[in-house]
Amino acid sequence: MERTVDELDEWFSIGRVIRQGCNISPTEFNLYTERIMRKIDEENIEEDSEGELVISGRRLTNLRYADDTTLLASTQEKAKKIFKDLILESAQYNMQINAKKTKTMVVTRNEGIQAKLEHKGEYLD
Repeated sequence: MERTVDELDEWFSIGRVIRQGCNISPTEFNLYTERIMRKIDEENIEEDSEGELVISGRRLTNLRYADDTTLLASTQEKAKKIFKDLILESAQYNMQINAKKTKTMVVTRNEGIQAKLEHKGEYLD
């Protein structure tokens, strides 16, 4: 409740907003994305890591630089699961995936493999 001179008013909510360009904005973004990606890693740890990127015994599911994130998966099914987990976990922090800026790429020696990821009813490029 908010207290005025002689009476109490109703509760009001205060939203969390940091303006773009604020010095704390990149730090807050990094904190949120680190928490999101750690949660995704926890949910996608599997014993079978054949065909996945492993460096110094650690399996990588993502690479990040600034506000760019690359998701890594050895199969179409794993890519879909990691992407879905990213969408769901990001929503917990009021963060959304911009489908227009999101691209897919397949790096393989096998021909004919495509990445088909869907977001809000549309397939990503």
